[in-house]
Amino acid sequence: MTKQPREIVLDDEFDGILPKLTAEEFAQLERNILDDGEIRDSLVVWKGQDILIDGYNRYAISQKHNLPFNILQLPFNSRTDVAIWIGNNARGRRNMTKNKWDLYVGNWYHVLKQGAGGDQKSDESIARSEAMNGLSAAGYVAQQTGVSERTVMRLAEKAEVVEQLAAPVRKAFEASEIDLSKKELEGLAKLPKSEQ
Repeated sequence: MTKQPREIVLDDEFDGILPKLTAEEFAQLERNILDDGEIRDSLVVWKGQDILIDGYNRYAISQKHNLPFNILQLPFNSRTDVAIWIGNNARGRRNMTKNKWDLYVGNWYHVLKQGAGGDQKSDESIARSEAMNGLSAAGYVAQQTGVSERTVMRLAEKAEVVEQLAAPVRKAFEASEIDLSKKELEGLAKLPKSEQ
């Protein structure tokens, strides 16, 4: 465990694997931290890269209230290894609605898929394939989450549509247990954002 590095780098792709906290969830986390007077759980950073991989909400709260925090630095060989770690670490989280879970599965697939392109004979592609046990991105996420590859692909398509929604509507959807189909979400996404 170390204290803060020179500068923590925020990464939208890594931050986007997990659905965001609702305003209420974020406010509760902020209250808990302020009541405790400290950030108890370490932020996790990619060693040598200073990229934040876990603790985006705690980091935002620390910056807002000028609170110190500890850092756990973990070594990774590639962005794919980081995405695998984030996904596996998230599987035990308790604060996921069904919709958040679905979006997490879809987003995790998208991040791993982006890393799976390019020259399949490069050292990085070979290391990526080994990290994912030789499976495709859909196969790896399916294996890790206990769903079929077809479900992973369906949830990835659904996650793409949810990204098109206005932010407040997206947050409301993530926080709810209402199961809207991809077609229903597409209809909603076609409306002007002010009407959604």
